[in-house]
Amino acid sequence: MRTLISTRINSSKFSDFVTEIQKKIHYKFNDHELLYLAFAHKSNNSDNYERLELLGDSVLRLFITEYLYHQYNKANEGELSREIQNIVNKDQLAELATEMDLIKYLDFKNIRIEDINLKPSISADILESLIGAIYLDAGHAVTQKIIEKIFHKQLYLKKFIGEKDAKTTLQEYCHSKKIDLPLYKHERVKSPDHNPIFHVTCTIDKLCINIGVECKNVAEGHKITSRRVLERLKDNEIHKNNISRKK
Repeated sequence: MRTLISTRINSSKFSDFVTEIQKKIHYKFNDHELLYLAFAHKSNNSDNYERLELLGDSVLRLFITEYLYHQYNKANEGELSREIQNIVNKDQLAELATEMDLIKYLDFKNIRIEDINLKPSISADILESLIGAIYLDAGHAVTQKIIEKIFHKQLYLKKFIGEKDAKTTLQEYCHSKKIDLPLYKHERVKSPDHNPIFHVTCTIDKLCINIGVECKNVAEGHKITSRRVLERLKDNEIHKNNISRKK
């Protein structure tokens, strides 16, 4: 039997928590303790969201795969695999969880929740654990509808799917040149809570490249800086070829 973890907060706060989360996802939980478990970090109790996170990750990948499989019946395995990864990668999940402000409800203790490396990771974990909780509470059909609502921007009908994004292309370039993968860093700049702005950088030390950009979310920053690094590499290659011809 699951520990009643909600007893760690008073009843009024627990009621507010349940109300706010249900409003965000447009679903009313039958088991409120299951909902609370989805936000319980291991730093605070052994009864935490890790198992739900594992379940949610599997459920999410299955549902997204099923959706794309039926939506794009002419796409091959490679195209489907790349599109699935584009939609359910940790950066994308962190971005969606941040838009929903899920980390606000995390039950944790003695961790630096605002750490620029820790916060996105935990945010992504929470979204997966929440999906796992919804699946256990509501079943297949309801969970599918909620996932389609949360990921509606990522699931819009496209002419082509599975195209490699700039970040993936840049990683493959580094692998081919046997150099370290790009290092991405981000920090929030002074901006209102309702409209946060982040400074995102992409660095390749071996090539002496460091490119930064300000954007509204980290995932988009990774894409933009990766694309600009690729453009820089292309310009450098053109310049190098021109010099070779002159010689």
